[in-house]
Amino acid sequence: MRTLLSALALSIALTPALAQQPAFQADPRFQKEVAAAKQGKQHPDEQLGHWKKASKLAGNACLECLEQIALLHFRAHEYKDAIVSATAMEQISVTPADKAFAQTLRGSSWFYMGGDKHQPDQLGQADAAYKAALANDPRLSSVAFLDGRTLALLHRDEEARAIFVSYVRNAPTSDRYRIRAQHFADNPALARAALHGHHRRRQQLHPR
Repeated sequence: MRTLLSALALSIALTPALAQQPAFQADPRFQKEVAAAKQGKQHPDEQLGHWKKASKLAGNACLECLEQIALLHFRAHEYKDAIVSATAMEQISVTPADKAFAQTLRGSSWFYMGGDKHQPDQLGQADAAYKAALANDPRLSSVAFLDGRTLALLHRDEEARAIFVSYVRNAPTSDRYRIRAQHFADNPALARAALHGHHRRRQQLHPR
């Protein structure tokens, strides 16, 4: 999941910047906080603090700041905070690619919020966010895969199957998720079993 998000983040970073830069980018205080946030090894909380200060100085209009804040919260399993930042990012996004990334991050935060309990209302929020991302960028096959898993957990097996079948049809043979998607297309219950098995392994490695 985090590999898929990293790939999406890279695609956003490669999107050409707008010709006219916002005024806050010329603020030395903003520049200082961004530079500090991008420095080498530092504790995630320290990095988060710099991005938050930069975002505040930008009037919460810095897309990069909100993206990094949301990602840091997500990686720390602080999913409610990740949703807040991803939603703010979505609201100021201009390009479909930026909106799609924010929606994907919001969807994944809803997906993981319940841990291994997978509350239906949270999964429903994840499904809606993933579908919004795909509406902005239908080429995001990785997001379709995530939505297929979500639908399988909701026991909406025929919808999940259709997504996995489409994924297999469009994915190159080198795609690392293609074989898995084929198995899930044949039997969406395998997606549920795989996710439950993943949560059991995490509990064994990180008992509470």
